[in-house]
Amino acid sequence: MNSAETPIHDSTDSPEDKKKQGLEVSSSSESDALSLHQTLGALHNAISHDEPVTAENLTDLHSAVEGMKIQIGGKEVTLKDAESLSTVNTFLEETNVGWGVDKSKLPTFKFEFTDPKELDYKNKAEHPDVAHFGEYTLNPETFGVDFEKAKVFIPDLSSMEGKKLYDVFEDVVKKYGEKYHIPGIEYWKWMIENPDKAEEAAKKQNYNIKDGNYYYFPGSSFCGNDGLWRVPYSSWRDGRFRRGAAWLENEWRSDGRVVLLEK
Repeated sequence: MNSAETPIHDSTDSPEDKKKQGLEVSSSSESDALSLHQTLGALHNAISHDEPVTAENLTDLHSAVEGMKIQIGGKEVTLKDAESLSTVNTFLEETNVGWGVDKSKLPTFKFEFTDPKELDYKNKAEHPDVAHFGEYTLNPETFGVDFEKAKVFIPDLSSMEGKKLYDVFEDVVKKYGEKYHIPGIEYWKWMIENPDKAEEAAKKQNYNIKDGNYYYFPGSSFCGNDGLWRVPYSSWRDGRFRRGAAWLENEWRSDGRVVLLEK
């Protein structure tokens, strides 16, 4: 299998650059801003009247700040969700180092929220470019989903054996995209960091994801240091889920699986 896989132990600018990172304050956050303003006002009032700042004051402030919404990559998310995006970058940095990439040569990881229907896997497979190293996509539908509660569905793709991965994933999006969520890097990260929870979530639907097969998450794609675009996967080996990523030019094998989530 032409792919990257690692046995590492997991541990858990300019206007144009900002646009690429996809960060901007949402104009639809007025109600959240009002809530924060009111909370800050109450806190200031307590302090100015020499009253004790209570745990409740601080809890309200924390909740108000976390509830603020911003636009990232064209999707409105809370600051709490935005914070988790930085952990995805850290995860990818650790993963690339585990695959042998010199830490000093890591790029600035940049993401875009992209619907899987718009990923165009074949085009990515046919146009590698090292200039895109560090770029990745996230499915806006699955970002922020509680994976522990989500219902797993693994379709039978045995008829696709021997076909290119880009054809398989495009077929999955076409056949299942309306009824199921197609998770990507965020689920990959969650599975690796929470193997028992991931196993239990799958078991509820009578799936055994610790069977040694390769579980793909085509809701995301990312570009490696060789300029080739990949889709992440994980496989249970040596008592843990390994981090893997397969080139879109690869062929689908009988031990391949795609993880979907019921909407």
